[in-house]
Amino acid sequence: IHPDPSGDYIKPSWNPWFPDGKHLAFFSGASLYVVSPDGSDRRKLLDAEHGGLAIPSPNGSSIAYATFSPRPINFRPDLNFWDGSSLWVVPSEGGAPRLLTQSSNDETYTLRWLTQQSLIFDRISEGMFNEHARIWTVAVENR
Repeated sequence: IHPDPSGDYIKPSWNPWFPDGKHLAFFSGASLYVVSPDGSDRRKLLDAEHGGLAIPSPNGSSIAYATFSPRPINFRPDLNFWDGSSLWVVPSEGGAPRLLTQSSNDETYTLRWLTQQSLIFDRISEGMFNEHARIWTVAVENR
């Protein structure tokens, strides 16, 4: 769900299921997959190192996701802070992904579709107690 292997504390607040309930989208390793619940229909859509937070659009035609760049945390160099987050969208049937946001020095924990044409997400800076958290929206243009 999130590229940080110790990120289990980041419980999903998004829904990886397609609206018809017949498939879900997720990252495994560096690959984005669309899979049926029993695994019989499994399609690899793309490779994106350190990708996560995959979420199908309300009509199932697109999948939004985030990519990250890990670096050591300033006050805990033995752990990674997953900044450098960028948001992308890709057609659910495959195709070239489109960059929606520039890379940020902050981390994205949550990604959701507001409408078929817009996403809402957070950006949280490094530091104790997430002192600088913000909520953003971005338009997703149909192409």
